Amino acid sequence: MVETRAHKYQSGDAATRSATHKAAPKGAAAGKSETVAGGLGTAKREPAAAPAPGHGAAQPAGAATDTIEQGLIYFFFRPKVEHETAQGMADVQRAYVVLRPTDEALHGARCRLLLVPRKTFAGAGGRLLALVQEPAATVAEVRAHLAASTYETKSLGERHLPPARPICEGVYVLSRTAQGAARTELSYKITVPAQPSAVERDFAIEHAGRFVVSARNPLNEPPAGMAMAMPAPHYPSALQDKFNNHRWTALTPEHLGYKNTQVLFIATKHGLDALADEPYADILRLDNENHSRLASEAAAAPSPGVAAALDGLTAVGGAGGSTWD
Repeated sequence: MVETRAHKYQSGDAATRSATHKAAPKGAAAGKSETVAGGLGTAKREPAAAPAPGHGAAQPAGAATDTIEQGLIYFFFRPKVEHETAQGMADVQRAYVVLRPTDEALHGARCRLLLVPRKTFAGAGGRLLALVQEPAATVAEVRAHLAASTYETKSLGERHLPPARPICEGVYVLSRTAQGAARTELSYKITVPAQPSAVERDFAIEHAGRFVVSARNPLNEPPAGMAMAMPAPHYPSALQDKFNNHRWTALTPEHLGYKNTQVLFIATKHGLDALADEPYADILRLDNENHSRLASEAAAAPSPGVAAALDGLTAVGGAGGSTWD
């Protein structure tokens, strides 16, 4: 019996899955204008300027898709002010994503902290807008940003902001298809918890998923309903020119290196098994390495698996993750 790629993906045999991978059905994207509902409103997509329209259609025939970044991904939420516990989404103030590239030579083992104002993430076919709050933070700086704090207000006096709580952690791959209209995808797979949790479901976080990711042009007016009260990022001219006066462009690691970069995530309707060969093999390898690292840490025997592991970051706010407080 010949197993499908999706079946083998679920079975856990990474080597066999990679060896039996076949190219996904090909489909080209139309170049017409399209209105995109963002996490905070709607955005007008310019013809051929933004990433390929739709919900993650298969790559164009013959297109080469390369991994341009890979690493660890963490999801957090912060309860509302003066809420020491969270019983559900009504008690959540905001959510965060932390990306930790594992290529230390390129990224200096730094983390990127992204704010998700909408709180919930985009399930299959959904869209959301995120903001780069910290483009190159150390683990200690991320922990400090997500820790509890107090502040003063004129009307209510001292207020307490509770620490952020971990939802889940896993691995991610940024891949780019340069043929035709350039397109970047962020694909991820959750490692902990091993099975989808109630908290993940409430935040609409798929246990494994893919997003088409785009950066917003800071020189253009934001689409209606998507304005953020933040200073615009200051890109060097070479990076700014890549927008070619369009509102959106395919995200690159360079964009993530600037504070206040706005990133549009469009969740695809295609699973990891529809990825091109290189990013598919990379995410399976990273997932296996992360499982090995966590098992080794549990046995008090550090593993060299994923060398840039965020030691202790998921301990921010306690164990958390699978259930509400």
